Amino acid sequence: MTLGRPLEFDPKEALDAAMQQFWNQGYNATSLQDLLTCTELSKSSFYQTFLSKEDLFLNCIKYYCEQRAKELEDKLATSSSGIKYIYLVFNSIVENSDNTHNGCLLVNTVNEFGQRNKNVSKRVKNSLKIFENIFKKALLKAQDKKEISKNINFNTYAFYLVSSLCGLQTMIKNGAKKKDLQNHIKIMMHTIQ
Repeated sequence: MTLGRPLEFDPKEALDAAMQQFWNQGYNATSLQDLLTCTELSKSSFYQTFLSKEDLFLNCIKYYCEQRAKELEDKLATSSSGIKYIYLVFNSIVENSDNTHNGCLLVNTVNEFGQRNKNVSKRVKNSLKIFENIFKKALLKAQDKKEISKNINFNTYAFYLVSSLCGLQTMIKNGAKKKDLQNHIKIMMHTIQ
């Protein structure tokens, strides 16, 4: 059996560069040439590593989700309060909104694709489920600390929080004022307590 030539690049760096490209321009507006340029790969190396533009995009969504989920899980692990954690997650997005003109890659993908591509839709749904599960853990922590009712439906509330997060990201991308975004967070926090 003949082994192929060893990789002469870091696949993780190439994946990160491609993710940034898709995040900046979207899937449809990103050409193969854009991807070759940003990853610094030849066409043959690109196809050998990522198989196709769609396959690369699906890997980028997964990579993005893994990064964000790890950040959120780490913050939750060190938080003493589930309610404060939820507030801080949302508030940090608003406070950093001046630096996040690209919005959220998952939300951008939903807006670009809807449900037209089964593979992309499935990957996004799976990613959003991961964030729902993180919020369920935060709600459980809040319940353990008696910060919220013991009779809440965790699935409903976690879905509500992810929906609010997606809506907030969309409004930030649309140029909403911080004051309006902070008022949204206040109403949302009142709803879950």
